[in-house]
Amino acid sequence: MSLVHGGPAIRCFSPGLYHSLVHGVRSASVDISDVYDPDLRNYLLALINCQSVPDAQTCLTQPSFQTVLDLAGTLKQVKSLDDIQMIANESARWFLLGRVCSSLERLKDGLNVLGVLGAVFENPDIFRPAFCYVPQPLTVDLLSSLFTNTTRSELGSNAHAKESLILSFWNDYLQDVEEHTVDEF
Repeated sequence: MSLVHGGPAIRCFSPGLYHSLVHGVRSASVDISDVYDPDLRNYLLALINCQSVPDAQTCLTQPSFQTVLDLAGTLKQVKSLDDIQMIANESARWFLLGRVCSSLERLKDGLNVLGVLGAVFENPDIFRPAFCYVPQPLTVDLLSSLFTNTTRSELGSNAHAKESLILSFWNDYLQDVEEHTVDEF
């Protein structure tokens, strides 16, 4: 509803998750480097770097990793080096997309109610910034905007005077930080 009413955008999707929203989970590609769990990512990378089938089988016997592979449905017998790559890629795909399929479908249903989903399908590149995270530097204007539309006490009250003074000090501090006249925190 926020998108329809001009509110803040979601901006928390990875590019792969947004692609799966627009084009379907089956067409989305994932990379092991996208796995946000550092233990699983390192384990998958170690699996891919195995130079032989016995090394891979040893790697696959770690209990914590066996649990993840079992949940993902990718715990299989390794017979060739190609199997190693397939297990790693399918596990990453399950971790990044497979676990969220039902949630993604519910999101699609919600977006469809207000007609947003159709607009996203028609203009995926235009909606990408509204869904995907894009890093942006913190600036004085950005931080100041966080406090401009706040509910304040009644005009003329002592509380309003204190709030105005605090906001003034805050804006002065932000300006000083931007001008590098004080240490950043």
